[in-house]
Amino acid sequence: MCPDAAALQARFDREDRVQRELYPSQPGGQSRLAAYPALAQVRQPYTRTWEQRHWDLQRALAHLAEYQAVRKVSAGGHVGIYDTTYYVGRAYVGETVYVQLNPDTREWVISDAQDRELRKHAAEQITRARLLALNLAL
Repeated sequence: MCPDAAALQARFDREDRVQRELYPSQPGGQSRLAAYPALAQVRQPYTRTWEQRHWDLQRALAHLAEYQAVRKVSAGGHVGIYDTTYYVGRAYVGETVYVQLNPDTREWVISDAQDRELRKHAAEQITRARLLALNLAL
């Protein structure tokens, strides 16, 4: 646990350095940096402006559609997806269901173990702003 964003960033930076510079992961026990020193050369530095011009919502949606979340239907017939609960149906209480994003309609598709579609719900929380801000957690 980190008390704030600055502490979290410092932890990420420290772990990144360990993985890149210290951890022996290559043949011969070398670190990644020792095995591939050219990777230390930054060819194009990151800028938020570049990201905002080139970031594409449809590509992000297509990528998210490659994943399937497994959920158990609650006693009330709901499943949670990100920060929202969605009704599946009381007939499915206790069952395991599978949730996948349809990138074309931007809907959550909830299916059973036999891949039968049970429900669809608008994925209203999947927006450009929230994805760019990394303001989601599945």
